[in-house]
Amino acid sequence: MTRAGYYRHPTIHGETVLFVSEDDLWGVEATGGPARRLTSGRGPARYPHLSPDGRHVAFSGSEEGVQEVYLTDAAGGPVRRLTHLGSEAQVVGWSGDGQDILFSSTVGQPFRPPWLFAVAAAGGPTRRQPLLSATLPAPMPPPRPYCPIFNRFRGMIAPWMKTNCLSPGL
Repeated sequence: MTRAGYYRHPTIHGETVLFVSEDDLWGVEATGGPARRLTSGRGPARYPHLSPDGRHVAFSGSEEGVQEVYLTDAAGGPVRRLTHLGSEAQVVGWSGDGQDILFSSTVGQPFRPPWLFAVAAAGGPTRRQPLLSATLPAPMPPPRPYCPIFNRFRGMIAPWMKTNCLSPGL
């Protein structure tokens, strides 16, 4: 029997796959099996990203209106809000050492392209990253987990990646 559904924003680490369905985070083993609900918030959860060690998941959530950055254990549990910007925040990944969560936001600059920010997974102030307007790091196939590019316009990464990141010898 097949299970129909609408599954969005998948993220994987080792044998763990997380995704969004019914506006909550769900987890399942990469080999299959029953999915388990990790969150059951009032607002939608989006853009989950597993930490480099696979123990935590950062995501964008709208529990109190505007989309902010949240953190929980990859196995589920209490959810902790990390930002209080009052402006849309889209989680785009983690720093390589797993200490910071990267997200894009237009906080302080409405009607402008988003900037890349970081917030410590342990909590604390947000920090704008020293880049021009940027939105997301580009995930790459092994052996390089990330190609170090950032993009000003979300829809324009694919042509650059194909030419520069997937070329032999890079």
